[in-house]
Amino acid sequence: MYAGQVTINCTPPFGTVEYYQSMENDAAKALLRIVRERATGFSTGKAFVDCLRIVLAKNSILDWTSMDKSTQHFVVADTKQKLSGILRTGCHVSLPLVKDKTIPSHLKEDVLRVGSQKRLKILLREMCEAFPGFESKWMALNDIIPLDNVKDEDLDMGFDASSLTSKDVKMVQKTIDMLFKLFLPLRGKTHGSSRLTAGDQNDFDLFTAFVLRRRKIKVSRWLHGSLGGHLSEVGTQLEQRHVDPFITYMSRCQ
Repeated sequence: MYAGQVTINCTPPFGTVEYYQSMENDAAKALLRIVRERATGFSTGKAFVDCLRIVLAKNSILDWTSMDKSTQHFVVADTKQKLSGILRTGCHVSLPLVKDKTIPSHLKEDVLRVGSQKRLKILLREMCEAFPGFESKWMALNDIIPLDNVKDEDLDMGFDASSLTSKDVKMVQKTIDMLFKLFLPLRGKTHGSSRLTAGDQNDFDLFTAFVLRRRKIKVSRWLHGSLGGHLSEVGTQLEQRHVDPFITYMSRCQ
């Protein structure tokens, strides 16, 4: 179709570990390699085919029913790889980083609304609609702590929460402690020195319920948006297997 006149150049995406590694030793050399005429192509034919598949599969005008099974499996696998990073940080991060103790902010990328360049953001109003039982309590807490000002992207759970077991209880407790230290200054108190009341504990429980369920809603919308209606059942299964247990474990450890 293109009479062979197609040139493809593949460089590490901005924000990935590979991108910063390529700049690490000699920024001038890295820049020279980018601007030179000689381009670095795909390492193998399979790498090119995989890239082409995912680009086509993510095209919003493509009919899922016309795609072959291998392409659908590839998209599901790609979604699974990204799930753990979003569940942990609320952002896209490279899979190898998910198990690191700390993830630098420059290696995180915003989760966007499907088919848009706008950041996926879940507001208090939407949370109250999704969880009406919490509405009056969250609205009261919002008078003290503007909940929409607490950015989801600023909450790193500190560990890979996509495959929780009973062995991860200590990690979950550390995450709750992290949330408590974040909560106290918002309440006008200092960790370790301020006198805490039953009201503080109740407000913290409400705060935790809000930020965890907001993360759940965010992951759920991203999952179903990425997989599309044709694979909505797969999205629901992934949510039940990886997202719901996280909320359950966090609630039990509070």
